[in-house]
This record gives sequence, C-alpha cells and structure tokens, in this order.
Amino acid sequence: MHVPPQPNRWTLNQRCEQELRLLDRLDATGRVTQRALASELGIALGLTNFLIRQLVKKGWVRVTRLSPKRIRYLLTPTGVAARARLTRDYLLSSVEFYRTCRQHFEQQLLLVAAHIEANRDPCAGQGVVFFGTGDAADIAYLCLQRAGLKLLGVVAESGPPTFFDHPVFPPTDLSAATLAGRDFSMLVVMPSERPARVRQLLQSRDVPAQRVFWL
Repeated sequence: MHVPPQPNRWTLNQRCEQELRLLDRLDATGRVTQRALASELGIALGLTNFLIRQLVKKGWVRVTRLSPKRIRYLLTPTGVAARARLTRDYLLSSVEFYRTCRQHFEQQLLLVAAHIEANRDPCAGQGVVFFGTGDAADIAYLCLQRAGLKLLGVVAESGPPTFFDHPVFPPTDLSAATLAGRDFSMLVVMPSERPARVRQLLQSRDVPAQRVFWL
C-alpha cells in the first residue's frame, strides 16, 4: 500500500523553540560563549549569532562587555515576560501538535489495518514495522492498539537501541518484507523522516512498495 510521502506538517515552531531555549540558557548563566551555546542547542554558530542579535534587537536581552573577550548576557524585564509567553505558547503548541497528530495517525493506521485485512497473505507477518523514532513515532505507537495492529520492531539509522521495549534495527536488517528474519505486513514511515533518503534505502533493501505506508 504505497502512499506518496506528504510534506512534513508535524514540525513545531522551531524559531519559537530556539528563542525559548536561548532565553532559558542565558538566564541560567549569562557568561557563555556563542560557540558553547550553538553546541548545547545543536544549531549552527551563525544561527546562534543571528538569534541572539534578534533577542537584543527586541529588547529581551542586554549585552554587557566585561573585557575584550568576555561578554555577559542579561535578560531584561521585557525578556523575562517574553520567556513566560513563549513557554505558554510552546506548551499550547505541543498540546495542539499531539492532538492533531493523534487524530491523523489513528485515521491512517485504521487504513493500514483495513488494507492488511483485505489483502491478507497467509505467508506474511501479522505485524507492522515503524521506520523512524521521535515524537511522531511515540504518538503513532499510542494509536496502534485502537487500530488493532502489533508492532514487530523499529528501523532507524541512529538512536537508542529500544523503542517502548521493542528492538530498534538498522536499515541493513531489512530484506524485502522481513526485518531481522521476521515477516511483516506493512512498514510505516514516520513523517519526520526524509522521504528521498528513506525511499532510497527501501529500494536498496528490496522492500516492496505495496508494503510501505507513509504517515
């Protein structure tokens, strides 16, 4: 059951999140280099510099030069208020993200279950495999029971070795419609994964297109 990958609609407002993380970090310790901030936040140094300049421009952060090589960042009263608002907005966005994803995933996984039932192959496995982990996979896993599906395992190029006590396998353990030697009915690709990259990997492992479903 091959469904063309859709644009990723599940990304939260990254700019809002990055600003909030920066404000939290600067408030915790004002004496920090932009390079250290970039490393901690996992974003490019140039982006870190740009975001800090924007925070200063908005009046949320004040910069004090202690020496030619030492700078201290201080949150202004406006910055403290902005952080509270961003925290509230981020939490509300997270709740909406969860609700939207869950509703969509439940509908899509019910389609997967109906397709498996209508095209049941006695030689095929009765469970599904997830491709990808992360927030989207967490929510999709919670929707499996409602759809009457069983998770056999997870495929991911990196990450922890288990996912809700299920093993996580590298893509090299995929072969046609089997994962680590176990047959599966459908491989469900999470929306957070890169479609072109995943498609290339699945083709290299000879996974049948009719056994792939893109959430």
